[in-house]
Amino acid sequence: MRIEKIITSHSPIVYLNRRADLRKIEGIINQKCDFIHHYESNFYEFDDLIYYYKDDTSYLTPSYLFNDLLGVEFCKAIELDTVEYEIARKNNSIGLASKNFKDIDQFEYFYLSDLDYKMKLGTDGFEHIHFLINQCTSRVNQDKLLEQIFKLLSIDIAMFQYDRHVLNLQFKRNRDTNFLELAPIYDFERCREQVNLNYFSFFHILINLNFDTVHALGRMYPLFMDILDQVYSIDMLQLIEYIWQNLQFNRESYFYYNIVSYYEQKRVNQRQLLKKILQKKIL
Repeated sequence: MRIEKIITSHSPIVYLNRRADLRKIEGIINQKCDFIHHYESNFYEFDDLIYYYKDDTSYLTPSYLFNDLLGVEFCKAIELDTVEYEIARKNNSIGLASKNFKDIDQFEYFYLSDLDYKMKLGTDGFEHIHFLINQCTSRVNQDKLLEQIFKLLSIDIAMFQYDRHVLNLQFKRNRDTNFLELAPIYDFERCREQVNLNYFSFFHILINLNFDTVHALGRMYPLFMDILDQVYSIDMLQLIEYIWQNLQFNRESYFYYNIVSYYEQKRVNQRQLLKKILQKKIL
């Protein structure tokens, strides 16, 4: 499904005609990563704001960019800070754009690799989570960060997200209080359509997600299982209806029925996975 196929004359659209000045981008991008050199052409200015643009010309599934819209609504439903995606036109392409979320006067922003220089990829252990907890200023800070992490992990499990890597998860630290939190969450598009109910495995920068790690995390932190259950109780189809109405997409389009059918099937598989997780937890 392409975004351009479902917009209407009433859909709100941001027109991105001017590439962002490189000096402005350098002010908001962490220079320790190669991010700016790979993606600087995706930054645009509109109404004196910086936007990051993405399109679906290389989409992987029928729901590629729609997953971004859906992920934002999942985050809102459980009060996890997230970016806001808007429909955007860049030259002849239609995609999504998100405003720069960084308040660099109040916060410092980091990737996990900036905080943990001995970071390992693809871990089944808790070392990254425990490392982050040890960077917190207080028990209150620890509890807040853990809750945010559990919400993110739960959403990524529910959406079958398999690409939560070092560049699409950021942290922020208050310059005055040193309070450490997740930065607004973004980039939800790479999600599997279905999962094997006998075995599932999603790469995640914080901890690989599979039956063993989910159960171990739940035993150590019961709050995680409570949040996972809360996220799975959210009806994806209701979120889709809200997105469709809010962005005034074409309800008469074939793609409307296509996307609803796609997520109906995914919701069945999603709930089967949760049932299997809870069954294995009891065993």
